[in-house]
Amino acid sequence: MRPGLPWQDALEEQIAQIKAVAVFVGPNGHGPWQNLEMKAFLRQFVKRNCPVIPVILPECKETPALPLFLDGMTWVDFRSDDPDPLQQLIWGITGEQDLRIPQQPEAQQTQQKAEKAPKTPVVLLRPEPLAVSEEEARKIFGLDDS
Repeated sequence: MRPGLPWQDALEEQIAQIKAVAVFVGPNGHGPWQNLEMKAFLRQFVKRNCPVIPVILPECKETPALPLFLDGMTWVDFRSDDPDPLQQLIWGITGEQDLRIPQQPEAQQTQQKAEKAPKTPVVLLRPEPLAVSEEEARKIFGLDDS
């Protein structure tokens, strides 16, 4: 949106075109503006028979208290891996349960996680200082020219 123009009008126009909405609920709940938006979505979506999907974020320690009208909707819970919350959310949005994100074999996932994990170089400590060349230091600490 162009700065200086009222975004509320644009939001109202978009609500009429949206076919599904996810309401993300974190550990701090929601504020007054989010309540107004959520109520507007609920009214419009009930009229149009569109899904309003409560999504509980992984940072929530306990199940948050949802507003009365939202509490009656089946939620997606990102605090649990079973069922896969991303698949549940996709199903809620698209209405198609069989859409799948390609899954990798567990061994490959474990290997990729290990590859992404920061590498900690093993450095043996000596009781006395040791002079090393710049080239040796680069090799030992995995340094490059930058």
